[in-house]
Amino acid sequence: MKLKKALKFLLIIPAVFLTAFLALCINGTCPYKNHVADESLSAWMSKIPDDTLIKEIAIPGSHDAGTIGMPWTFRTQNYSIGDQLTFGARYFDIRVNKTEKGYPIFHSSMNGVDFRDVLQEIKAFIKAHPTEVLLLDFQHFKGGSQGDVYEFLSEELDKENLILHNDTDKSDVEFISSLTLGEARGKCIVFYGGTDNDFSDWVFLRNNDECTKDNMTLDSYYIGKLHRGGFYTLVNEAHPIYFEHLERNQKENKDCIFVLQSQLTDGKLVLGPWAIERGQEKKMSEYVKNLKDSPYIKSINVIMRDFLIPEKCQEIIDLNIAKGLMDAPQS
Repeated sequence: MKLKKALKFLLIIPAVFLTAFLALCINGTCPYKNHVADESLSAWMSKIPDDTLIKEIAIPGSHDAGTIGMPWTFRTQNYSIGDQLTFGARYFDIRVNKTEKGYPIFHSSMNGVDFRDVLQEIKAFIKAHPTEVLLLDFQHFKGGSQGDVYEFLSEELDKENLILHNDTDKSDVEFISSLTLGEARGKCIVFYGGTDNDFSDWVFLRNNDECTKDNMTLDSYYIGKLHRGGFYTLVNEAHPIYFEHLERNQKENKDCIFVLQSQLTDGKLVLGPWAIERGQEKKMSEYVKNLKDSPYIKSINVIMRDFLIPEKCQEIIDLNIAKGLMDAPQS
């Protein structure tokens, strides 16, 4: 019995090292700074009519947007938020920690770039591109950073009239549901999660992962186990549930911003996000392109992905052609 245990242990050790070696090899191929966006992607919203509802536009979204520079087991993006903006991304999942050293973006237990630097990138872009709208989704906070993030946003963006306010008699849900692109151009729309506090008329509350709260202005349905099961589990099991949820909300006139989570998760932190994304990247891109034929095409809003590059953003933006919101490029 002891001999069997010893042999089993001896077999486990090389298996662990082999897995780690393969993961390092795969993640070592993760590309950096070799994607350059077409200038038109910096202002793609200018091609969409003013009277289009924000919730009707297909929008490229960045999952764990500020993870550039993190170790490969935590990194989900290879480019800064400033670069992603030029690629065409307009929705950003931003998670801010508060530590003794500052306000780093975090992913799980890892801290990265400082949020205040990210905020300068956002500020510079939206000032230079008044036709665009940015959705800033602060779904997770750490270290009690909520109030500080509010103050930073207030100082850097709101004082320069770069944040959208609900200064109407409408509820936040009614306001966001009926919000047009023309009314929001040149603004950042700020969503907060993990809190029921009403900070101001420019902080809009977003739903939890299970979307069990009422009167929320952003839904980003997430069933974790279905994102750990591979590409086919994600698109054949998770996405139908997400679309059914959206359809129910539409029938009840409760639909606002809807985020379709399209990234896979490395639940065991073994291979790393790039290795996981690399395995589904081409299949997910083809899936996104084929959404033009989906019965839900008119309802598709934000599509969130890992490791954004111009091509991935373009695939999402092009869905607006099928929606009738943009003209097809001339050949």
